[in-house]
Amino acid sequence: MESVSLERLPEVAATLKKALLTGNRIFLFSGDVGSGKTTLIQELARLLGVNGAVQSPTFGIVHAYSSEEGTIQHSDWYRLNSVQELWEMGIHEALESDIWFIEWPEIGMALLQEFSFVHVHIATPENIDQLNRSYTIAYHEAH
Repeated sequence: MESVSLERLPEVAATLKKALLTGNRIFLFSGDVGSGKTTLIQELARLLGVNGAVQSPTFGIVHAYSSEEGTIQHSDWYRLNSVQELWEMGIHEALESDIWFIEWPEIGMALLQEFSFVHVHIATPENIDQLNRSYTIAYHEAH
């Protein structure tokens, strides 16, 4: 998508909701610190009927929320050191159920390749204080 202001963030979330309603269950969110990954997830969760605050699971690794479309697992892999940690946590099996919103997925990309997913990359302007962001949404089919 083109550069989008925060006022148009609901449009980006609506695009992702459509992807969910067509069967996509795993959503990856990449971007620099402060790019708005959690903000976009909060908007998407709101559109899906999540009540209450949606917070970044940086220290808890995974937070679960009930939505109109099922349970959402919101995960943040920033503090993980290896894909092995994901295997030890049982993430591989867990990805087969529920809806997943994963921030900082890069460490687990080898594990994720066997799943279909939507990957959202958020690019920030040079001046991070500007409110506009550019969103690239890519679809990956399982191998």
